[in-house]
Amino acid sequence: MADVSVGLSCNRDRREPAQKHNVGRDWVRQIILATYYLCSAAAMAPAQSTPAELPHQNNQVWPELDIYNKVGSHLDLTLVSQGRFSFDLPNPEIYVFGIDANIMVNKYLLITPSYYFYRFDQPAKTLGYGQNPVLAATVDVTKREFRIDDRNRFVAVLSGSDNFWVYGNRLRVERRVAGKRDFVFAWDELFYFSSTAAWQRNRVAVGFHKSFNERLAVEPYFLHQTDGHSRPGDLNTLGIILNVRLR
Repeated sequence: MADVSVGLSCNRDRREPAQKHNVGRDWVRQIILATYYLCSAAAMAPAQSTPAELPHQNNQVWPELDIYNKVGSHLDLTLVSQGRFSFDLPNPEIYVFGIDANIMVNKYLLITPSYYFYRFDQPAKTLGYGQNPVLAATVDVTKREFRIDDRNRFVAVLSGSDNFWVYGNRLRVERRVAGKRDFVFAWDELFYFSSTAAWQRNRVAVGFHKSFNERLAVEPYFLHQTDGHSRPGDLNTLGIILNVRLR
């Protein structure tokens, strides 16, 4: 079973706009270059053909670009693009592109319908394709410098004859470290797969969010995944999300 696109950010940012200040172009450039070199190293890894049997463990790099656009007082649209680069498999090992509609019901509840298209490598040396309609609900509370949210989502996995659904529950904690828009975070997400009738996957991540101004932010993180059914199932991942807000 190939890994599906459950696990994309689907985050919201309801904090007050940051005060205008210098973007810090040198630091942005260094982060982008570091991501480029990591992806290049993965892409030039020795294994360039899909093995007959996919490995159980894998090290990967996940660069992601999220472009936000506010289209109403309670609605944001987000274009999401993510590549997953492996050090042992052909690259990109998975590529995902999609859109989120973030509907702010009130200050505690966010509803997010989404649609993702993804492609992945298969052991038969062919490309697989799939679609993920998603419906998520996120409840959060903020107390001083802490923010806690609980996200529940249902993901339909549509890939030829191999169709099933996934339920994910994620608990996330943030703590502000400087100003109103910079924070560190940690989260844990459990996944139930209808195809195996089991809670087969767990993802844990830690990272930080750095806002350069009201339109540009970056979010590096480390993610560890355990999964006894998928191949590859156990992952150690360095990820980075570039957030761009158009309005």
